[in-house]
Amino acid sequence: MRRFDSGTRLQFWYNYFVRALSRLTGDPPKRRVYSMFYVYALISLKNKRLYIGYTNDLRRRVKEHNTNGSIYTSKNKPYKLIYYEAFIEKLDATKQEKFYKSGYGREVLNGKIENSLRNLRA
Repeated sequence: MRRFDSGTRLQFWYNYFVRALSRLTGDPPKRRVYSMFYVYALISLKNKRLYIGYTNDLRRRVKEHNTNGSIYTSKNKPYKLIYYEAFIEKLDATKQEKFYKSGYGREVLNGKIENSLRNLRA
């Protein structure tokens, strides 16, 4: 049985409903390929700080953070992925990333992942 991550699952259900709607209306479904965009939170296992970003390829980006990384992440690796959200539109992902980087957004994110943070920071 094939395993799905939530982004693939979201894409599956979107395509399912598009096909169902096209059967009801009689219109052929529009062929549109969607790539997913992800907002993610990593925790540094070195200094226990949270890093928030977005990408269109989550596995590749996490691997990049743990190998070469950016200026900030290269000094604080290794990282562990503790949270992500999937979006169809890039604009939605960038807006959510910007929100999570704000003061109130960090509170919201910390509330969503408080148990994971408590276990990893202990």
